[in-house]
Amino acid sequence: MKPEQVPASPSAATARAYAEIQRTPQQLAAALERAERDYRTLVENAVEGVFRTTPDGRFIMANRALAHMLGYDTPAQLIAERVDLERSHYVRAEERARFRRLLDIQGIVRGFEYEAYRRDGTTIWLRDHARVVHEPDGTVYYEGTVEDITNRRRAEQLLDLRARQQAAVARLGETALSRTDLSALLDCAVSLVAETLEVEFCRVLECRPDGDLVVRSAMGQGPDLIGATVPGQDSQAGRVTVTIGPPERPYGVLAAHTGAPRTFSVDDVNFLQGIASILAAAIVRRRGDEVREHLLARAMSAQEEERGRIARELHDETGQALSAILLGLKNLEHTGTADQARELAHRLRDLAAQTVRDVGRLARGLRPSTLDDLGLFPALQRYGEELGASHDLDVRITGDDGARFPANVETTLYRIVQEALTNVARHARARSADVVIRSAKGLVQVTVRDDGAGFDVNSELHAVGPRRGRGLGLMGMHERASLLGGSLVISSRPGDGTRITVELPVSEPP
Repeated sequence: MKPEQVPASPSAATARAYAEIQRTPQQLAAALERAERDYRTLVENAVEGVFRTTPDGRFIMANRALAHMLGYDTPAQLIAERVDLERSHYVRAEERARFRRLLDIQGIVRGFEYEAYRRDGTTIWLRDHARVVHEPDGTVYYEGTVEDITNRRRAEQLLDLRARQQAAVARLGETALSRTDLSALLDCAVSLVAETLEVEFCRVLECRPDGDLVVRSAMGQGPDLIGATVPGQDSQAGRVTVTIGPPERPYGVLAAHTGAPRTFSVDDVNFLQGIASILAAAIVRRRGDEVREHLLARAMSAQEEERGRIARELHDETGQALSAILLGLKNLEHTGTADQARELAHRLRDLAAQTVRDVGRLARGLRPSTLDDLGLFPALQRYGEELGASHDLDVRITGDDGARFPANVETTLYRIVQEALTNVARHARARSADVVIRSAKGLVQVTVRDDGAGFDVNSELHAVGPRRGRGLGLMGMHERASLLGGSLVISSRPGDGTRITVELPVSEPP
């Protein structure tokens, strides 16, 4: 029998197919075993997770990458412990149902993203590519690959959170500019904080002069935050707190709280501080408005009082004196002797001189001419002498006695010192008060110090009701100084007197 003829020049594919046909069953089995081993090696050493699961949610196979991704030591440990994917794998159980529904309809799923639990209870974000496999024996399972996209998702969430935080700060800023109602602004702030940080509770607490905290606005019925006065956070209590206003004299605190332990990020704290800064600025502006309203009311009231006082003095003293002079002049016409005329003329001259002095005193009360003619130092000396004589107070004026300053600076300093000395005379129960005037390097500094009873500055500035007038007077002094770009510092404590220092910028005299 002739041997089988083999084509002289077979193609490579034909040659390989012919070689396969010529293999013995043993060779085929060995080749299959090698292919399966190579496949297992490829799967086991893959960088991405590889899995097979049953439709009802059990792992059939998993590689090392997936086991380590989910916090397990080995694939066998993962398969043994994670037997119900809907409850133990997916953070949101409905995601498993959606995954199965997509596979049933399409037979394949690409880029399915979801949040999953790791073995220690923390969560990661995964992205699955999977397909449905139908074996000849009727077995059905899902198989696919998994990649960890936690860093990408958290970066996206962080960018989204920052955008929402910036939008919330901008919205509160717009509200602060458009509204003068502080209560409405505080309500807006706590609402934005609760919504943006996704916390259940938020509070704005005002720090009262006596140290107590009072809730001014709140969102949610949560735990007591009255004790949350220290800025910072307590991750176990799920609380973060920032100060509203300067630490040395805060308005209060802004606190956010969750029902479970939580660590707030640096961005969260910065967001709260941004909200607190807007609130602090709005509070300062509102208090400034109150001071200006008070100053205007005081100016109008003082104007009316001054008009009434001048009217009374002109009527009771100057008017009567002029009437007496007129009557004396009439009597002078009928005097019988020259000696009587001289005596009456002498009395009329004394009465006219006294009337001139009274008119001068009235004029000085309206605007001290000494301030315009001689300057700040002599004007304060005269005012101190008059105040000291009427209130048994030793007022000493020292310092640069010959210095002159711009008119607006001298007027502002005179009114501030006048207010300070008036407060000393009325409230301090002091024996003496010292006023020191110094100027150097484009600044003029005036210090008023007394040996009186002193007071709690913070308490007076935040006083309400009948006690509020003195506090508004102190803020009015601040307002006068700030209008010229200066500063005013009040130092006092009960039993230790009071020191007020005002500094104003001045240009060199011509």
